[in-house]
Amino acid sequence: MSSVSQSQPKFVDPFGHLKKGQTTAEPPVETTPYVASGLIGATSLVVVRRVYVPADFLASLGEDPLPQSEFGWLYSRKKGSALELYFPDAPSSLAERVARMIKADSMGAGWREIALIQPLAGVLNIADESRGKWSSTIVTTVAYEAFASSGRDKAMFHLVFLPSLVQSLALMAKMIDKPVWSCPELLTSEMLISPEDQQKLFNFGGPLEECEYFRRRQVLWEALGERNPIAYLDPAGGSKYACTSEQLWALVSLGMTQWASPLLARVVNGWNPNPAQAYGDTDANGQKGIKKVPIKENGQDTGRTQDRHWGHPTIPVVMEIFADEASAMAAAEIDKNRFTKRGAHAEAAQPGGLPAAYVGKDDDWNQAWAAIKSMLPPVPPALLLVRIKSGTLDKSICAPFMITRDELLAAVEHDQAQA
Repeated sequence: MSSVSQSQPKFVDPFGHLKKGQTTAEPPVETTPYVASGLIGATSLVVVRRVYVPADFLASLGEDPLPQSEFGWLYSRKKGSALELYFPDAPSSLAERVARMIKADSMGAGWREIALIQPLAGVLNIADESRGKWSSTIVTTVAYEAFASSGRDKAMFHLVFLPSLVQSLALMAKMIDKPVWSCPELLTSEMLISPEDQQKLFNFGGPLEECEYFRRRQVLWEALGERNPIAYLDPAGGSKYACTSEQLWALVSLGMTQWASPLLARVVNGWNPNPAQAYGDTDANGQKGIKKVPIKENGQDTGRTQDRHWGHPTIPVVMEIFADEASAMAAAEIDKNRFTKRGAHAEAAQPGGLPAAYVGKDDDWNQAWAAIKSMLPPVPPALLLVRIKSGTLDKSICAPFMITRDELLAAVEHDQAQA
């Protein structure tokens, strides 16, 4: 696999010493931000190598397998009964030695990844009663691949992660006035992008330049004065991927270089819709990525299951960078007021309350609710609630309006109570 340039950026301060970029094209998508919770907190970026330790090998090592003090990994993450170890990226990487020892395949030791790390103690928008459900360190990763590589996840790195970080930094530094890039399709409660739309959006297996998300990135690049739509490398490198805009290079380089100190950021898990990465069962259309989820009524297991499109990996999407702790704390307090006790990623769904994506947008919700009501089947009220709870309606209704199933259920219950 081709590697990404490791040249150090000639850093141009993105936090106040650059002139604002000039937008040369209209935003390709609606830029009203999708209100997702994510996690707000001190966030570090580290370039790592990942080693996958199979369950059978792990079991053979005894009670303290591959101790950190001896093997030098940065952090570990359970993967079912197996284990993933993340090592610092270095020319003589310990990751390679460990991989040889356990006879891991090239995928385990060869993949370089960008890891965003948020210590739980520094996360601001998790309620105290929910902290016990989280690990002490929250890690999200994306494969770190060259634009010209044949890597299966290069679209996620170049067309989602990098633009999300660049835009968040540019907005915080007031280099642009408003968002010009967005990824609402990846922030739904399930991965609901059809195979046809997956190709239109990302052109998996083909040139990145021939897809919708490349066009979205290009608009952001132009807003920062970049004339080269495929740019992401050092202007001094002479590559055809070299940035012509020092503004863009100052920002995009921060997505490929370990940060000297953490930034206060809101990081959201977005779906990776690449069909090659999907796992689980297939749906009625032959699309892989289905998980069978138990159906409960009044907290009791019914013995039935419903199909949810949750069998896809996720990637980090940087939705916001905060200039100071006060602004991060203010955003976290708004989040905590919306969350239920089900955890930091649950959205408030109280009868009569606004869905999370419409908080502060009453008129937008009134219009959306009128459209949603026209889509509901003409069945008795009790049966309508059952159909929503069973998951037979949320694909066609929830995703287009950026609401969760719980929010749809709460809205319908509230409407029925008012009838």
